[in-house]
Amino acid sequence: MTAAVEILLSTYNGGAYLEELLISLARQDYPNLKVTIRDDGSTDNTLEIISAFNDRLTLRVIQGANLGPCGSFFELIRNADPDADFYAFCDQDDVWLPGKISRAVAFLANETAGQPLMYCGRQLITDKALNVRCRSDMPTRPAQLGNALVENIATGCTVVINRHARNLLLDRLPAPENIVMHDWWLYLVVSALGKVVFDSEALILYRQHGSNSIGFHNGLARWRARLQRLLFENSRRKLKKQALCFLTAYDDLLNDATKKLITHVFDNGSSLMSKIKILFLDGSIYRQCSRDSFYIRLLLMTGK
Repeated sequence: MTAAVEILLSTYNGGAYLEELLISLARQDYPNLKVTIRDDGSTDNTLEIISAFNDRLTLRVIQGANLGPCGSFFELIRNADPDADFYAFCDQDDVWLPGKISRAVAFLANETAGQPLMYCGRQLITDKALNVRCRSDMPTRPAQLGNALVENIATGCTVVINRHARNLLLDRLPAPENIVMHDWWLYLVVSALGKVVFDSEALILYRQHGSNSIGFHNGLARWRARLQRLLFENSRRKLKKQALCFLTAYDDLLNDATKKLITHVFDNGSSLMSKIKILFLDGSIYRQCSRDSFYIRLLLMTGK
């Protein structure tokens, strides 16, 4: 029997691009697919567009108050079908290529069963008219906890998780204000307590426009944006808050080495020597770019 996949889509005033996304979902080549949509308080024609697809997609629509992207996706996780085998996260302004779900399921089916699993991958970065500008980067270092603590490589619209991962997340979802973004939280949890697989193929047209919650930069602008985020005090504070929130939420499932790593790096009470050892000698904390790794290690070492 074909594994059941549930697409989790959060919408908010998505009238401009939503129809193109829903058409692309209807064109997926995977046979056992349904879509759960949570509308986050739209005031435009979003719900009318969705209703026009009742005969093309297996749809369930939840209407709620405006919670923002993190809160809305967490509600989708809570309200997802517990009997689905896989859960795919979806943004309202992208376009999926037909083989996106079937490829993700094939990737996850090749992994050892019985553990939390997460699939993510690259994107074709486009302008608002879907003209392709570039392909997002392929990570050069492992998708593991040491990376997830300080960087998110799991862009939400590419993410597919299995039922074990949803169950791991379900009872310990944090308050949105305690994390950076929902997809980063998923990456952090599954990288620590399961396995993350990254696909080198790009199966999403990732549309960039003025209303993106999270945008994509290329070339010099991209490097400048990354550096600004690293040096911006509020961004660093959120990293620390998210890491300590994770430690509190999953303390009973983490081994001593993982607890020590998080505590020594993110707790301002740790000694300078212990931080130097972990950050510069062990190399346990890293970003995909070596320059970014150096800067973030320096900031963490100084308690910034």
